[in-house]
Amino acid sequence: MKKYSNSKILVIDNDPLNIYFFKEILKKDYKVITALNGIKALKIILENPPDVILLDLIMPNMSSFGVLEKIIKYTCNIPVIVVSTKTDTKDVKIALNKGAIDYIKRPVDEIELLARIKASLRLKSREDSLKRFIKLKDRVISIVSHDLKAPFGAIVGFSKLLINDNELNEGLNSKAKACIINIFKQSQIMLNYVEKLLDLTFLDSGKLELNINKIKLTHIIDNCLNVFEQKIKEKKIKLEQNV
Repeated sequence: MKKYSNSKILVIDNDPLNIYFFKEILKKDYKVITALNGIKALKIILENPPDVILLDLIMPNMSSFGVLEKIIKYTCNIPVIVVSTKTDTKDVKIALNKGAIDYIKRPVDEIELLARIKASLRLKSREDSLKRFIKLKDRVISIVSHDLKAPFGAIVGFSKLLINDNELNEGLNSKAKACIINIFKQSQIMLNYVEKLLDLTFLDSGKLELNINKIKLTHIIDNCLNVFEQKIKEKKIKLEQNV
């Protein structure tokens, strides 16, 4: 339990006896915060977010479903376990549909309670790790893409200039000119890949709309062959295209 020993559990229940019961069980392994009503609970959640929330389905001042909706709206990733009586089957279903991840029925079993809280903490830990990874991935892609775009853009621009400017390419033989043309083509392909990488970053963030078009498969194959043309020749590989 040491891994989650600093985790904060918020118990929301209007009955002080229930609060005492949960606190006695949980205080050995977790930091326990309590709230007797939904209004106080939301204040705690916004000021000092817990890692797991235990929510009683019978609450004064604000309905449990109202509290649950606001928790999901403002925090999104805090696991909520609802506590219900055996006759609250319908309410449990509603709570799960509104965003609760689990439920416990009264009378509460200590072992079951600890197991469900530990499972919820494990789930939250994995979700938090995934979010950190995605954030890092997006940052790396963004940095790499921007750092690569300018150099490839320069290569495309200067190689195009060498191809089109007769004064610059006047002294070049046909083999040198062919190499410059190949540099231009390959740098265009790489610049296109970088731009697509940037597009994917925007797509993941929801800032880019997909514009689906028809393409010719032969163009993609030709581009791939151009990329590996020199390697194919060096290794004396016979490659046939039949599309």
